[in-house]
Amino acid sequence: MTQPVTLPRELARSLRVGQLLRVERVGDSVCLTPVQEAARYIEPEVYVGTNWDGLSLEVPPARIHDFLLLLGKILQPCTIRLYFRHNGEDKELGVSLEQYADALAEVGLAATDRHFMAEYDGHTLYAGGKGCFSLQTTLAPDQLRRLGQAVLDVLGVDHYIERDEFQVALIDGKLEVYR
Repeated sequence: MTQPVTLPRELARSLRVGQLLRVERVGDSVCLTPVQEAARYIEPEVYVGTNWDGLSLEVPPARIHDFLLLLGKILQPCTIRLYFRHNGEDKELGVSLEQYADALAEVGLAATDRHFMAEYDGHTLYAGGKGCFSLQTTLAPDQLRRLGQAVLDVLGVDHYIERDEFQVALIDGKLEVYR
């Protein structure tokens, strides 16, 4: 565990409160180098990436309905269970794939809430709210790639996923591919 370090007053005068420093070891010395531009966190408009148990996704709230319909179409489950909160009350719907679109209409904006969850047979979709989703699944890597590609396609992102492990984001209208 690291402990705070008190800097001598002469050194402290040359720094700003909140300034980021890079700590580097040079020989026997430790150097503090100011970081000119701090990395900033930007919420992507679209994100699709593999993780240890499936896919992580960021979907624009206006496109969540399309995304959920796509999941049903691709996963082809026999039974779908939807869990959501409506007017402060927890609700659960169990439907067939044929009834799924009507059930999503009933869920409505609750699908954008962090309390939303969907089970598609052996696949579970958890919502983090505002379009953030995690799909836990046992799909093979090539199936995950095809699902990720379908999500990008339905969201209008022009990129072809070539690898079984991937991370693709649309940030400020620019495509970023991390792997």
